[in-house]
Amino acid sequence: MDKIIGSHNNENDNSMFADDIIHNVPIALINYRQHSDGTNATTYLSDWCLELWELSEEQVNKDPNFLWDQIHPNDVRTMKEKVHRSAEDLTLFDNEYRIITPSGKHKWVHGIGMPRRMEDGSTFWNITIIETTTEHDVKDMLNRKTKELKASFKGMVQIVSKAVELRDPYTSGHQVRVAAISTEIGKKLGLSNRILEGLTLGALVHDVGKLSIPIQILTKPVKLSEGEMAIIQEHPRLGMDLFAGAHLPWPIREIIGQHHERLDGSGYPEGLKDQDIILEAKIVAVADAFEAMSSDRPYRKSPGIVKAMKELNDFSGIKYHTESVEALNELLKQGVIL
Repeated sequence: MDKIIGSHNNENDNSMFADDIIHNVPIALINYRQHSDGTNATTYLSDWCLELWELSEEQVNKDPNFLWDQIHPNDVRTMKEKVHRSAEDLTLFDNEYRIITPSGKHKWVHGIGMPRRMEDGSTFWNITIIETTTEHDVKDMLNRKTKELKASFKGMVQIVSKAVELRDPYTSGHQVRVAAISTEIGKKLGLSNRILEGLTLGALVHDVGKLSIPIQILTKPVKLSEGEMAIIQEHPRLGMDLFAGAHLPWPIREIIGQHHERLDGSGYPEGLKDQDIILEAKIVAVADAFEAMSSDRPYRKSPGIVKAMKELNDFSGIKYHTESVEALNELLKQGVIL
């Protein structure tokens, strides 16, 4: 059996091997030179280059600037900057950009090449280019599907939120108000749009577990017994169970399950402490406590905003997230929250 590795023992074999790669592998190879006066020249193109750009040799010979002419208008500036930087610093040229073929087809390509300074002052690159259109098509499809799934989930959240409040008319609008307050606090804390999105959605359904609580307990017009309160305190866990198995890009389950936890471990249902509670749940806890204390309930009248903020300020850093309480104070002073 002939030895495979190292079998190209002479220049002819090596030349044939290189020629096979150049003509048969779907990679475009270009020799590109930029002169000191700003002019440029393409001195070599592999066969695949012509196929990628959908050009004939005759068309290339007539238009020596085809490499630039077919770059997507939105990508020309970046291309020029990267070529200039590569030539100036003799650093690797590496750029992904779009080309438009004569038939109007848009293609993504990725070019890479190391520059060399020639004796006449020009800069020379051996550039390797591969097509990446398929990868971008897949990314675009995934992005579209992700947006569609997010939109569907947001719609579902709105329906669930309304279902909770229809069942408990005394707290109608509570989740919506908590979501609005939580979002404003999150903005004050400088959270990213992605985190704010999850925070808002989680707050909109933070009481979803109440769907599993008997209606006579939810709407009881007098103070609840210890046993009834124990049942109510199960709603975060019950809410988490409703979202079990849901693979979401936001920590919705954790927000639902932890919005009644407190920094000192005095909350429920798990008695978690500061480091075990996610930031979004800490924010919702502050917004939820504020909204609950500043609104009427079946068994009591609202203590009012002043008493609600006194409670939050007195226990800031003990039960409630300090930065969230401070943000809420600012929002009230600014009139963002009324």
